[in-house]
Amino acid sequence: MSDNNFELVKRYKYLGIHLDTSNVLQDLDDSEHVKNNVRASKRIAGVDLPESKKTVYALTRIAGIGITSARALCKCANIEEHVKFRDLTTQQFRTIVTLIADNFLVEGDLRRKTATRIKRLMDIGCYRGLRHRKSLPTRGQRTHTNARTRKGKPTPIAGKKK
Repeated sequence: MSDNNFELVKRYKYLGIHLDTSNVLQDLDDSEHVKNNVRASKRIAGVDLPESKKTVYALTRIAGIGITSARALCKCANIEEHVKFRDLTTQQFRTIVTLIADNFLVEGDLRRKTATRIKRLMDIGCYRGLRHRKSLPTRGQRTHTNARTRKGKPTPIAGKKK
């Protein structure tokens, strides 16, 4: 791994993103998940990525990968940010797939882990679990007004006139 990539990995570890690029290029062709995910339509983690967009923004369509993670992936795979997703070579695409599979929790696995954590909070009966159970905000926001996203549509009060 080059010094530039090492500094990048170190910087993103500080942000909570752990990229391990040590074995990507050595085991690239032997990796089973790479062989299974390379298709004519470029899909990563079960998501069809838009080929007309820049690679960084196309990668953000995958649940669990934001703009910072996508930029880190492109840097580690030696892909410039302005390159369109359709212009990636097979080698670059495989590198990205391998990096995502080895370093990120994405899509269904991420959603399952989040749901499990919320269920655990509800099962132990802590305050946050009770707030989840009642579909109310869990982080101290006011609920007298607002909080409509979490609470849902307002229910009309019987007998109240405008």
